[in-house]
Amino acid sequence: MMMCCGVLEVQCKSVLTVTTFLRLLDSVKQEQKEQEVDFYKARETGSLPTTNDLIGRG
Repeated sequence: MMMCCGVLEVQCKSVLTVTTFLRLLDSVKQEQKEQEVDFYKARETGSLPTTNDLIGRG
């Protein structure tokens, strides 16, 4: 019976690891979508930073 509990424990840890990974993946996808929306809004308004703007020289 001990062997069975060990197998179940490993399976449970594997499921939790996969679940955590999938949640992280969803979070990254959502963040990427938000960044794409921000990029397109900035591009529509013509307010994308230039190289000089990024280093503080104009």
